[in-house]
Amino acid sequence: MATRYIAKAYGVNPTTAIANDATGRLKVQNLPSATGLVYDSVSNTFKYNANGTIKTLADDGTSTTTVNIGAPSGATVSAVETGNGTQHKTVLTLTALPLTLVNADGLNGKGVKIYDFPLGSITILGSVGHVAETTTSAILTTLNGGVTYNWGVGSTTQVNAVLATTEQDIQTKANGVSSTVINVAAAASTGALAGGAVGLNGTGTAIDAFFNVGVAADGDIDGDATTLWTGVITITWLFNGVS
Repeated sequence: MATRYIAKAYGVNPTTAIANDATGRLKVQNLPSATGLVYDSVSNTFKYNANGTIKTLADDGTSTTTVNIGAPSGATVSAVETGNGTQHKTVLTLTALPLTLVNADGLNGKGVKIYDFPLGSITILGSVGHVAETTTSAILTTLNGGVTYNWGVGSTTQVNAVLATTEQDIQTKANGVSSTVINVAAAASTGALAGGAVGLNGTGTAIDAFFNVGVAADGDIDGDATTLWTGVITITWLFNGVS
């Protein structure tokens, strides 16, 4: 049987641990010795007895957390973290994220870091997102209007106009269509991680997440193009520890 911390409602500092007094009166309810749940007012969690071991009920993923989280990169990316120290859901909001797509045969496009995972082994369980592109440079001489681009999220930055392997291992590439009018957003494109979970070894160097864009057809981009990207990317992942 484990001793709970007394709650403020009893008029005692909640960090003071007490047991039953000598008279046998229960000063504060003990954690369950058999079955059932008890709310711990110190850790704000429910606890239960599992074959003699007191355990904490797993978080349902709806509470924000500051344990083993990463950090968004840049002023145009924000993050909301929910879950617990092991299981996480990171919602990244891109608000007019600037990206200059470089015109180079076979390599057309660019990547930019949007998130730093914490140092440690990371398992990507899934991801989903939508983005809308806005061309802010002259459409006739840079990125052409209404052409197809590829976008995805990867653990390395873009080096291939098609996007492959680690350029899209966090969120599998999807296709979108570029602006047809300068400074007017195109329709949003939706993507998701295809296949099963992806393991990423960030125990030596923390894993980064890059938003990557490529324009596969050389004739669809005639010069370096300035673009803005707005949308939401949600990544569900596990923190497996450092060692």
